[in-house]
Amino acid sequence: MADEFRFYYGCASGSARKALRKMEEPNVMISHATANNTPFQTIENLFTDSGGYSQLHTHREYQSSDRQYLSYLKEYEPELFALRDYPCEPGLLWKLNRTVRDHQQRTTRHHRKLLDTYNNADIGSEPVAVLQGWKPEQYLSHLDELREEGVLTQYVAIGSLSNRNPETAAQIIHKIRNALSSKHRLHAFGIGTDTLQLPRVIESLDSADSAAYDFRTRMREPRQTWRQQVYHYLSMKRQIKSWRQKSKCQQSLLQSLQQ
Repeated sequence: MADEFRFYYGCASGSARKALRKMEEPNVMISHATANNTPFQTIENLFTDSGGYSQLHTHREYQSSDRQYLSYLKEYEPELFALRDYPCEPGLLWKLNRTVRDHQQRTTRHHRKLLDTYNNADIGSEPVAVLQGWKPEQYLSHLDELREEGVLTQYVAIGSLSNRNPETAAQIIHKIRNALSSKHRLHAFGIGTDTLQLPRVIESLDSADSAAYDFRTRMREPRQTWRQQVYHYLSMKRQIKSWRQKSKCQQSLLQSLQQ
């Protein structure tokens, strides 16, 4: 794990964008597939997601070309961007009549295709390979495949973690961290806050993202104003800060016991 764990706040709705902009949140995740995907000026660290789930759920395939995606990256210069992947949530696979293996292979092929174009595009943003699967052993087999195909980047992300059982998500994170070398950094896409608070999860990650505060606003508030988004965003931010501090204390205690 990096010296400083970084958490990116996702924003798909207009009220969520305004809330993060008003609060000058520096770490933001924006999906390329979102209708309003233009970054706002207060962002210091931008992570661009390819928006695979929404694209496949609605259209069965990405609607923009790889060159269009790379042109967007060249224009807005995010710090990090996800290589295009194919999520493995069971509901999506059932709808598309595909298997986990189908989407792992599609992810690997699209990574290679996109990286070949990226290498000639003069883009400064760092690419992030996305591991796909559903069971822990499936993620590990996809990790081996990406490595063998030469498309395993230095920064690696874990996909299909949204709405997972916290213990299962934590198990996947730990197994992948143990399978990666120390030079690799690890990101968790759409991780639940109930997973982040489990033992050693934050220590295993360099970064993570979530738009759960936006979901809470839409579920709990009759009118979705940006001020209500701010309330849930700040609540989430306090929780994450508390877990990070707890994690640092645990690490310090462990180091002192080992001396």
